[in-house]
Amino acid sequence: MVMRKKVLENVLFVLLCIYIARVVIVLVYLDAKYLPIPGGPHAPGQLDPRLESKGISRGDLRQILEDVAESKAAEKEREKETEEEEKRAIENENEEKEMRNREEELAEQHQNDEQKEDEEELDLTWMQDEVNILDIGNLVNGMYFARVLKQNFDHSESCRMSSPFLVALIYSPAENFEFRLAIRETWGNVPDLENLGVVVMFVLGLPRENKESQQLSIVQENDRHDDILQGNFIDTTRNLTLKSLVGTRFATRHCQSAKFIFHGDDHMLVNFERLVRHLRNLNQAEFKKMWRGRIINHSKPDRNKNSRYFVPQELFKGAVYPPFCTADAGCVMSMDVGGEILRSSWTQPLLPFPDVYGGIIGKDKGWKLVSDDSFSYRDFKNDVCALRSVVTSRGFNNPDLFTSSWSKLNNRTFLRECPEPDLDLVLSGTDSNKEYLDKTLKLIHDHPSSCFDADHKEEDVFLVVLISSLPRNFDARRAIRDTWGGVKTVLDESIRLLFVMGLTQRDTEEVQKKVQVEDDQYGDIIQADFRESFQNLTLKVVLGLKWITQNCAHSKYMYKGDDDMFVNWENIVSYLHDLQKKGEAKTKFFAGSVLYRSVRITRKDSKYYVPDKVYSGRYFPPYCSGGGYIISTDIIPAMYEKSLTTAFIPIDDAYQGILAKKIGVTPRNNKGFKNWGQKSDTCSLRNKELMTIHGYKDPIKMYEVWRNYTDETVNCNDQR
Repeated sequence: MVMRKKVLENVLFVLLCIYIARVVIVLVYLDAKYLPIPGGPHAPGQLDPRLESKGISRGDLRQILEDVAESKAAEKEREKETEEEEKRAIENENEEKEMRNREEELAEQHQNDEQKEDEEELDLTWMQDEVNILDIGNLVNGMYFARVLKQNFDHSESCRMSSPFLVALIYSPAENFEFRLAIRETWGNVPDLENLGVVVMFVLGLPRENKESQQLSIVQENDRHDDILQGNFIDTTRNLTLKSLVGTRFATRHCQSAKFIFHGDDHMLVNFERLVRHLRNLNQAEFKKMWRGRIINHSKPDRNKNSRYFVPQELFKGAVYPPFCTADAGCVMSMDVGGEILRSSWTQPLLPFPDVYGGIIGKDKGWKLVSDDSFSYRDFKNDVCALRSVVTSRGFNNPDLFTSSWSKLNNRTFLRECPEPDLDLVLSGTDSNKEYLDKTLKLIHDHPSSCFDADHKEEDVFLVVLISSLPRNFDARRAIRDTWGGVKTVLDESIRLLFVMGLTQRDTEEVQKKVQVEDDQYGDIIQADFRESFQNLTLKVVLGLKWITQNCAHSKYMYKGDDDMFVNWENIVSYLHDLQKKGEAKTKFFAGSVLYRSVRITRKDSKYYVPDKVYSGRYFPPYCSGGGYIISTDIIPAMYEKSLTTAFIPIDDAYQGILAKKIGVTPRNNKGFKNWGQKSDTCSLRNKELMTIHGYKDPIKMYEVWRNYTDETVNCNDQR
């Protein structure tokens, strides 16, 4: 054992000596006086003459060799890092780039099957075969896309300079030259659309008849207008989905700064001004995963092989299509939705109907479908007022119809006669009312804690009641407090009532002292520093909106009325509860006795006179009569914001309707809000349909009505 250990030690010693000797040799070699260098012959003790001629010494040479060694090591390290970075980059490539690479590879595979175009002449030999979507079936669609989605015109720079907000894809049969020309001269006029941030592109397939002559005309059309996207497939109704993919691919690839894609066809009129205005008012959150239009539910696939809408079981096995926005009315989608359609199309079996196809993908991807009735498939070409109020309208089966309707649609004198006017046209603008309102609506009496408890925590207030009153109407306010205004809780819902007023025109000091005493006693008066007058009723509307926005925005609803009203709270709360159970009235709610086609008074001797310079329309937008109406508080801050930039008119309830229209809220009519006169017997007052009665200016009459309403001796067959 000892012998074996000694032998092992000797072996290790010998190896160590060899290693030291090799190190010494290397050092001697590097420091030797006669350093051997590859090259021509040179005498011992001398450097190679080639190095001496360049002024390189032995020390320089040694440093060079060391630098080379370090450089080699660093280069290997960099190569290793580069390889890792390239590997990470490949792994992080997005789906769009992968799809593009796949298309390029497939296109390269097919290039031997396609004939090359001559530099001087147009080659149309690739038109001969029609691609039918049904033949694709469940195969990998990408194998076909490289050929059929190949565009015949380059528009890769179309969006680069303009940075559009909306890309409009208009699907047009190849032969519809006159329709496209009419659209370019009317609603698709390029200079007008550039100001709106809209780019319009027509999407075509290949001509079905007179192929060579029609294709030559299409080439010339594109050379002139530079707005045609053309896929490599025959233009038929069964290939509409391929059309949509051609257009969508263009939008998502070359117009990435755009927020939305519009899909329509050349037999509809599109009001881009209205559409863009609406889209720009959306929240940023609505710019994602959104598909907006007229939604079709419960549509069933047609299994009749002779039908143009035939879809076999192999393409769609379900009994009912998922909800979709119908192409017949046009639709708009956020840009990310377009990208998801394009990516999904590589593996999702194609259907011949792009809207249904989108619905199938949308269900899987979780898009938000938004119902919007302004996308219409109705024919409004003979009703220009209605045409002005929608985004799309169908029925333009003759190109000349575009010209006639568009001419009327841009006739401002004519449009001012429309029952539901365009406020941008008829209402004078104002930069800001804020400075004026801050001064005018300065509060003399205020109760900002009315919707809070003693610990300044928000109370659960169902209904805030704001009653417009004159300072000197002490008896009317007392009658309200003693009757329907004294009710604090109805059907377990909390009610807060306040009176809104300005300053009296005369006997100001005397009246104000009484108002002060009254408010000290009841604590329910909101009074601002402006003089009471008919023309200033609108200021009370704005005052109410401002006060709730700042002090009681957490409440559910606001009731606004006058001090000569009888109000049936039990019926009103029941009405709101019933709507809530149906999923209605929770947001964007405005209800009362709606006045339609209310004519603007132009006689200067009338107290209702509204001059042209303030409002030039013949009619006001629909609005609820000011005697009493209900608004959900979620829209009150938006109404108040609009009041800061909306010119005042002296008709307070009409002004409220204008604000509602500006934020896209339509008033809901309820016949239970009675404007003038109504039976005041017990059973009439308890009728479950009755909400309010207007016209009790005598406080004594108010007490009488309340006694009738609360008379327990009367049985009205369980009617409230």
